[in-house]
Amino acid sequence: MEPLEEETEENDFLSNRETGEVPELMENETSLIAVSEKKQDFVKISRKNKTSTRKPWSEEESAAVERQLGTFFYKNKLPGKHAIVEAQRKEPVINGRPWSQIKFYIKNKKVYMKKKMN
Repeated sequence: MEPLEEETEENDFLSNRETGEVPELMENETSLIAVSEKKQDFVKISRKNKTSTRKPWSEEESAAVERQLGTFFYKNKLPGKHAIVEAQRKEPVINGRPWSQIKFYIKNKKVYMKKKMN
C-alpha cells in the first residue's frame, strides 16, 4: 500500500525539523510561503515590493475639499462615496484623486484638529 501524498509531505517536514534544516519555501501565485516549525503556521513573504508615490495635497485641492465637504470636519461622521463623488463633480480640481483618498484626507485632518485642540 502506497503512503498518501499528505503523509509523505508530513514525513519530509518532520525529517527536516529533526535534522535542523531550514524549512523549504513553497511558491504560491501571489507570494512565497515559508513553513515554520509548526506545520499550521505560515509566514508570507511578498514577491513584489509595492511602493506608492505620495502626492502632496495642493492648496487648491485642500480648499476645494473644505468648500464642498467642510461640514464633515465638524460632524462626528465621514462623508460617503456619493457625497465625495458629487463634490468631485462640482470641483474639477479634486477629480485627479480617488474618492477614498479624499475620505482619508478628511479623516486625517479631523484627527489633526483634535490633537491640536488638546
